[in-house]
Amino acid sequence: KLFLKSSFTLSNSDTVFYSASIVRRKVNELEIAYGTIFSGILVARLTNAFDESVALLSTIYSISGHKGTVFSVLHHPTQNDILISCSDDRLVKVWNVLADSYELICTCSGHDARVWTINAQNDLIASVSEDNSLKLWNLRGELVDELLCDGNSKSLWSVSINSQSSAIAIGSNDGSVQIYDRSKELLSTDEFKIEGGIKYFKLGTDGSCFLATEDSKLLRIGHKKNFSTILADIKIAALEVDDQNNLFICDNSGKLIRVSDGNITRSFSFNEPVAEIFVHGPV
Repeated sequence: KLFLKSSFTLSNSDTVFYSASIVRRKVNELEIAYGTIFSGILVARLTNAFDESVALLSTIYSISGHKGTVFSVLHHPTQNDILISCSDDRLVKVWNVLADSYELICTCSGHDARVWTINAQNDLIASVSEDNSLKLWNLRGELVDELLCDGNSKSLWSVSINSQSSAIAIGSNDGSVQIYDRSKELLSTDEFKIEGGIKYFKLGTDGSCFLATEDSKLLRIGHKKNFSTILADIKIAALEVDDQNNLFICDNSGKLIRVSDGNITRSFSFNEPVAEIFVHGPV
């Protein structure tokens, strides 16, 4: 069973947070990295995370190095000591986050406008920017590949990588989603246009793309551009996919739904809305 236990606040912080990433360090200890609008990254620790009576959220240290709002922070999915960030300063930075300190590993420089978000798998980092480009970097900060989207109206807002299918999906401000198959020498693309706008999307383990739209639909797009509606009339607040291609969906009423092979398999209800989902291990 899943239960909404409690919420915690950093009482000693007066900054405004723009992004966040959470990783479990110990059985009962979480680390949270917050990207702020004042160019810094705040690293905090939640101790005794699953005992509400003694749980404590406190700041460990602050990371400085960016010169603009930190739009996205991400703990590497398999190397949790690596933290990746991107900013209004057009840079992507890779950090080694230690128990009580940090060090800069490298800086990825090459975007011509603010970098909106990042994603990572294995030794690959993907970044998308207001300059309409997708750039791929290694963990040493070297540019591996890049692609510039056609048209002046496209600002790339989101990106998802899946290591099992070797595919990358990006979402744009014009409502389009593009999927790039990296099994070929050159990046190739299938492009889809979703009416009504895309709120969230995730790349499945089989290379399909799951999209939550502004008009309350959950869609699946396969390799052959075939659309299928999984759910309709649902106000999705968060979306996640696990390694077995199960979907986890939170609506804005606080309901958590698991979908397997297009069918609802489990459903839980909370007393208040859920903002994000984190899937760790089999569920």
